[in-house]
Amino acid sequence: MQTNGSSSKGEDLNFEAIIFDAYGTLFDLDSFQSEAERIHRGKGKEISQVVRQKQVEFTMTRDIIGKYVNFEVLTRNAIEFAIKKAGVRRTDTAVEKLYSKFLSLKPFKDVVPVLSDLDELGVRVAILSNGTQAMLDKLIERTGLALLSEDVISVDGAKAYKPNAKAYRHGLDELGIFEKERILYVSANPWDVAGARAFGFKVGWINRTKQPLFDEGYYEFRPEFEFSRLDQVKELFE
Repeated sequence: MQTNGSSSKGEDLNFEAIIFDAYGTLFDLDSFQSEAERIHRGKGKEISQVVRQKQVEFTMTRDIIGKYVNFEVLTRNAIEFAIKKAGVRRTDTAVEKLYSKFLSLKPFKDVVPVLSDLDELGVRVAILSNGTQAMLDKLIERTGLALLSEDVISVDGAKAYKPNAKAYRHGLDELGIFEKERILYVSANPWDVAGARAFGFKVGWINRTKQPLFDEGYYEFRPEFEFSRLDQVKELFE
């Protein structure tokens, strides 16, 4: 674990809750790639990468132009674009088959034990995601994490996507917490880290791929904490 700025493990950080991002942070997007490859041999990696690229592009573009459409619709749109780009014939069945796999993403191996440990430490645990409530509920249910998360929050209630400040404010309001500094927000996505930091949360970046530097374009919003493994997060609460 690395710390940036003035915060350190030895300080009394006094966090009231920890909020995790879902996609790419707790749930492994490579598991979607594996399923896409199983369905469309030789094209799974391309499909998976394009789906994720378009999900992010669609959410940010719609946020900028003020035309909100929920993440379920945008994910299907992204899948549709990806299979066409990969040369797969577009059918409702082809889209739905891949969409169902996106609802069944596998958690990273360290997620269940770490969230269990945090739960035992009495830390309030939440998830804030761009996914719809229905998408998140299915994902949590299928991975057996329902009992480990007190609050699963969709930005759909704010009609704004992360990294829009409205999305983080919605998460705070749903938890009934009024001080931003009482939240530790954890994400693996640099744009999400930057958004949460700009909003005023204390932020931890899960750098699973061991990138040497935080993205230069967001450097002024770099996280207070950097973790290479999820189990390092719980050290702040021990």
